[in-house]
Amino acid sequence: MFEHEKLVFLLVIVRLRSINCAMEERVIGGVDTRIEEYPHSVFLLVKCNAVWMCGASILNQEILLTAGHCVTSCQVDTDETHIITGYVGHEDLRKVTITRTAKDLVVHENYNDYSLENDVAIVMTESIPLSDKSKRVILHCDWSFPNTPIAYVAGWGIYDESTPNKGSKILMSVKQSVKTPEICEVIGYLTPGMFCAGSTRAEDPRAARGDSGSALVYREFHQIGIVSFKVKSYPALMVYTNVTYYYQWIQEKSDQLYCKSTETTSNQQ
Repeated sequence: MFEHEKLVFLLVIVRLRSINCAMEERVIGGVDTRIEEYPHSVFLLVKCNAVWMCGASILNQEILLTAGHCVTSCQVDTDETHIITGYVGHEDLRKVTITRTAKDLVVHENYNDYSLENDVAIVMTESIPLSDKSKRVILHCDWSFPNTPIAYVAGWGIYDESTPNKGSKILMSVKQSVKTPEICEVIGYLTPGMFCAGSTRAEDPRAARGDSGSALVYREFHQIGIVSFKVKSYPALMVYTNVTYYYQWIQEKSDQLYCKSTETTSNQQ
């Protein structure tokens, strides 16, 4: 198996206000963007034994979609010290007024932390108000790869690898070219639940640490992928979780979380 790099960023300083100095942010080579262009984007601050940051997307008012490796060590429903907070509704993290804490989550039961197979998870929160700054993504159960499609990823990952501890708090986006399986073979073997996008040129724009879990979208809010990992030999060629491949799993687990939440609420009344 190839040597991969997860795109999470471990935070040293825990306090929320330390967002101003501790996080590696931004897509490398990307451009500043307004949240209205990517209103599905969610910044995740994860505190589960350690503290790190990831991205996510709004699947509906109460469900976020992210990478499995972003939350695999978390037990938010049983451990009060495990806290996942989602920030939505603004491109500037310093100006976010809507935050939601995770109530429950499901990581794919066959997630492999070594190979990053089945790198998908859903997180349940309190209801998120929808607006022009916070919108749901659209998933497809039968999406197929067209010829050289162009898609986009937005996130708060690092923007300059030479200064990994420096970055603004602004959402950034980058264009990605979805590659054919033949081109992706340069990375190594990819499972049916993976695909690659980006460039084989190392200097080209790309997602970076802190962008794990962020959505790859085309035609506005149609999500086709989740940022998963990259390999060191091709740093600008990202591997994404194929959300169409996991469409049924996402639907089934979302329904299960709703049923579990409804049952818990009924028992508390």
